[in-house]
Amino acid sequence: MVEKVVYIGGVWKDGELVVADSETTRKQIEEVKKYECAVKYEGKPLTWDDFEDIFNAIIEDRRLRVDEGKLMATRPQYAEAYMEDGKVVRFIYYAGRDELRPMYDLKAE
Repeated sequence: MVEKVVYIGGVWKDGELVVADSETTRKQIEEVKKYECAVKYEGKPLTWDDFEDIFNAIIEDRRLRVDEGKLMATRPQYAEAYMEDGKVVRFIYYAGRDELRPMYDLKAE
């Protein structure tokens, strides 16, 4: 049973998920990294080092989009981390171009 979900790059406001600033996003990533990474990609166990490009891309997007207020041509990317028993058991990364869609849906066994 999933105990907690962290939305990386987003915060709930008035019942709606909205984009967070880069500092909030950085803190969300730090919170997720406190948990063991239990997800796999094509059967291969992953570590948080494998997620650095994704994390950095989300932080950079928030720095430009929110902190600097730049208009962006794409939808904001974000991720969801699902925790259970001290582990991240599911990680979904959403990338946005014309529409927001999941790029990776990684799960533990």
